[in-house]
Amino acid sequence: MTPNKNLRFGGSSGPAISADLSLTPHTPRSMTGWRAISAAFSVLAATAAFAATPEPLPVDEAFGVTASFVNQAVSIKFDVQPGHYLYADRFAVTQDGVPATELQRKLRSGGKPKQDPNFGLVKVYFVPVSVASRAPKYAKGEAAVSKPQTTLEVAFQGCSELAGICYPPTKRLLTVASGAKDVKPQDARAPSLKSLFSKQVSQ
Repeated sequence: MTPNKNLRFGGSSGPAISADLSLTPHTPRSMTGWRAISAAFSVLAATAAFAATPEPLPVDEAFGVTASFVNQAVSIKFDVQPGHYLYADRFAVTQDGVPATELQRKLRSGGKPKQDPNFGLVKVYFVPVSVASRAPKYAKGEAAVSKPQTTLEVAFQGCSELAGICYPPTKRLLTVASGAKDVKPQDARAPSLKSLFSKQVSQ
């Protein structure tokens, strides 16, 4: 039987790989053929695994943050994309240069337990999260103070299970006028992929 000297592996969606299965008089047929086939399928498997890993999203797309300032009360929302999560204990919030303890406490107290490969057992948010502060209260006879705007600095950190990466700690500045809703950070940007990531997360 004459062996097929050129076999091609791969479909229309992947690269085609040719394997020369020609035999020499001194080489056993089974050894040569199986080695060539095994090598070809190993290359295909590695190519498919690499292609299956998606490009990481920019941090502002993975965890879009917005803020509202209505009736002198502040609310903050993080839009966590599927396949991503935020660490609850990594949130930090200041309002007009002063720690926003109520907002920060609410953000840090939520989330679901996760055994994280980098930090052990932690609480994380897999879904969008929103918190709000109470409107200021004034004592009888005390004049109410109405701010025309407020400035928030929000710090957070999260990971992408889809891309297998963790983003570095990130800070965003939001200046929100009184009555405004869903304001985005003025410093939101798409950093270079080289500077984005630290340790890998579990798949």
